[in-house]
Amino acid sequence: MSFGMLIFVGLAGELTLLHWRGGFALYAYALLLLPAMLASLSEPPRHRAGDAVAAGAPVLMPWLLVCVLCALAFGSMLIFFMTPSKTAFLIIELGAGDAARAGWAIGVFNLSAGLASLIYKRLLARLGWQGVFAAAYLVIGAGYSLVGQASDYGEVFVAMAVAGTVLGWLLPNLNFTLISAAPAGTRGRSNGAMTASLYLGQVVSPLVVGPVSAAVGGVGNTSRSSASYCCCSSPDSPSSRSCAAGARVAAEVTDER
Repeated sequence: MSFGMLIFVGLAGELTLLHWRGGFALYAYALLLLPAMLASLSEPPRHRAGDAVAAGAPVLMPWLLVCVLCALAFGSMLIFFMTPSKTAFLIIELGAGDAARAGWAIGVFNLSAGLASLIYKRLLARLGWQGVFAAAYLVIGAGYSLVGQASDYGEVFVAMAVAGTVLGWLLPNLNFTLISAAPAGTRGRSNGAMTASLYLGQVVSPLVVGPVSAAVGGVGNTSRSSASYCCCSSPDSPSSRSCAAGARVAAEVTDER
């Protein structure tokens, strides 16, 4: 998905130079995939939720864990979605390019995410899930600080490459933590809550970032302000402690089953 976004967003920027609606023409590509999808995809067999658990056994939702992870997912998307919504404005503020250059800067953000996800398994084995969260928020803080300090297109490009790394660690880690701790009978609801939180963060991000950008004096200052979100990265932070507590509760429920 990340590698596809590099091409998709880069080409969208190039097409925007022809007409501001040009980038949207790429969505027509989905029509080319439709026949292959209809021919190859089929509805999988369905199982009742009770089939996977003993009859009559209570299945408890690990609400503490789910709420903390959903809050992290929402907050992360609130920050991350500044990249597609504000990068073009930043480059214009710097007088460093046009929509095409903005598209490739956003594309390298996604490329970095894809490359970083390839080492997630080794990172998890070395740091554990809490350590991955800590590393991710420290790096995103550093990445957006670089974005805020950028003075030309080259610096923006490098900063986007640094910041994008985190997306390849954070999304797999959110899903891994949730799936590992949630009992089988609650994983559908848990994943649904997680997905909703991710997309709500994307929806709310422009509504929050726009006024903040106007208040602090530009996109660069907004990026520097958002870098403070890395305070959530400390393993001793309240969010990490709550997440750990939720995981322990879910593990105890699973063991009892």
